[in-house]
Amino acid sequence: MSKSKKAFTLIELLVVIAIIGVLATVSIIALSNARSKSRDAKRVGNMKQVQTALELFFNDNGRYPTVEEWNLGSLYSTSSSATTTYLQVIPTAPIPADGNCSENENTSVYTQTESGASYSIAFCIGNTTGTITPGNKTLTPAGIIAVGGEECVPECTGVCSGDDGCGGTCPDDCTGGDVCTNGTCQAPAFSCGNTLTDSRDSNTYATVDINGQCWMQENLAYLPSVSPSGAGNGVDPFYFVYGYDGSSVPTAKAEPNYSTYGVLYNYPAATAACPTGWHLPTDAEWLTLANNYNGVGLAPCI
Repeated sequence: MSKSKKAFTLIELLVVIAIIGVLATVSIIALSNARSKSRDAKRVGNMKQVQTALELFFNDNGRYPTVEEWNLGSLYSTSSSATTTYLQVIPTAPIPADGNCSENENTSVYTQTESGASYSIAFCIGNTTGTITPGNKTLTPAGIIAVGGEECVPECTGVCSGDDGCGGTCPDDCTGGDVCTNGTCQAPAFSCGNTLTDSRDSNTYATVDINGQCWMQENLAYLPSVSPSGAGNGVDPFYFVYGYDGSSVPTAKAEPNYSTYGVLYNYPAATAACPTGWHLPTDAEWLTLANNYNGVGLAPCI
């Protein structure tokens, strides 16, 4: 008796074909979207590259290039001694146009303005790229703005040497002693022997390494409030400035004794007076200090 040969029915074949068609359609749409976003990223990247080249050209020539110079397809400057190339090949916009951009809008158009003191480059992107929304854009020395005057506002708060969100680069101008680390302004890593800055009041203190322990080398001057000398009760935190019986912090800080001796604390105040990461020394830490240091002027934070 021969075995019957199994096969797909017509309905099953149609279902399989339909599923394959749906998967192929989804894949094509996803690929198309990815390519579109990639083209827009390239358009914005091209503008950043061009902006840098134009600034180099301006720094050397005191003006931005003319339309005729731009139309040569590269940016360079020839002097009697040498030829400087700022951009070997001026990039063209990827094709096809994306989003609602037309083919004409997709073509970058350069214009020298203000007698060479400025320029504009019209271009268009079809998708949101970073913080840049879709539509017609204009690149200027100040960055990328939307057509119609809606300016892209650079955002560089805490950022250094990174993208400002408008086609430009944030300056490396960290303040307050911070340094540019991985694109953000950060306080430099503390090393014993460096000056310690208290983040609460910006007071600074010299530090010293004593047998592997890091000590403050100046009297602590943290003064969140000030109390008269006879007001302490041993329970509440009190802060005193020697020889001053008022209650005004600014007036107390103006006293010569404040800059000379710092602040006197009762025990509840002292336990919270050290800067973040520092503490009152233990008995063992005091013993290390006593056995290894003959200097003066040490404060009680370690």
